[in-house]
Amino acid sequence: MVARLFIFYHYEEIFLLLTLLLCTSMAWAYDAEVDGIYYFLNQSNKTAQVASYYDENIFTEDGDLCIPKSISVDGAIYVVTSLRDGCFFGCTGLTSITIPNSVTSLGGSCFAVCTGLTSITIPNSVTSLGNECFAFCTGLTSITIPNSVTSLGDYCFRGCTGLTSINIPNSVTSLGYRCFYGCNNLSTISRKHRKRRS
Repeated sequence: MVARLFIFYHYEEIFLLLTLLLCTSMAWAYDAEVDGIYYFLNQSNKTAQVASYYDENIFTEDGDLCIPKSISVDGAIYVVTSLRDGCFFGCTGLTSITIPNSVTSLGGSCFAVCTGLTSITIPNSVTSLGNECFAFCTGLTSITIPNSVTSLGDYCFRGCTGLTSINIPNSVTSLGYRCFYGCNNLSTISRKHRKRRS
């Protein structure tokens, strides 16, 4: 009984520890490293997936990061199409990030516990935000979800206590389980409709 109560009340700490261990193990397995960012490469269609990062020296002095649209590895060009689960997990020094319009999906927990993250540009190419994608990003005050996104994963914005408002486009047809759980200061959730052509 005591063990069950411990697990129940310390679920968040256990979740963060397990995710951190997973991300640490993933950082050792990658196909290429370009400018401090690790990638998985798909040789057949020449696409790349952001796997992890070397250290926070890849950010600017202001904590900014711009992910490239493509990378060159051994003379071949690979287009960056996705961010892997947990790829930037726990990057507390990251304050803003720009994602290229070649990316179509953001993996689960890819920005979880990025407590310094205040700004992110999500391109119109992204169609889905993974489970716990922005979990515990306590510095995030607002976010614009583009019309291309159709689904938000489970606990997508969990624990984003700084989030006060959010616009959800009409394109979103699926909201994950407890998508905004723990967003205690979120006072406005509005539905953003596309303008119809006359």
